[in-house]
Amino acid sequence: MRTFYWVIEDVVAAHPNLYLEHCAVMACALMRRQTTAAGQFLVECEGFSPPTLAGERQFQVEVAWGEQTAVKADRVWYSEQAKAIMERAAIALAALAFAKLIPGGDMRVTMQGERADYWL
Repeated sequence: MRTFYWVIEDVVAAHPNLYLEHCAVMACALMRRQTTAAGQFLVECEGFSPPTLAGERQFQVEVAWGEQTAVKADRVWYSEQAKAIMERAAIALAALAFAKLIPGGDMRVTMQGERADYWL
């Protein structure tokens, strides 16, 4: 099984039309609750097969962060409610995964009521 090493701040450059800096910080805050090194995830692709995976459906990913992001992340728990942190962290991690698995994919915000927050 493949293992990828990604940095959460890459989500900002990957989707320059979206404001995802706060999502990256919230992802870091959530991951730092479990580890001081890097978040580790087992990911399974269902319903699509990214070319990057060459037919595989599962992979592991380690998501790291920079020191500036960690400093901001330490303050997030004093500034935001846990539910908002969880939702924004999920957005950051999903956007990062799509950016790495489907380079050049254009992510956009959906209209309210479309049953999803973002489209790729």
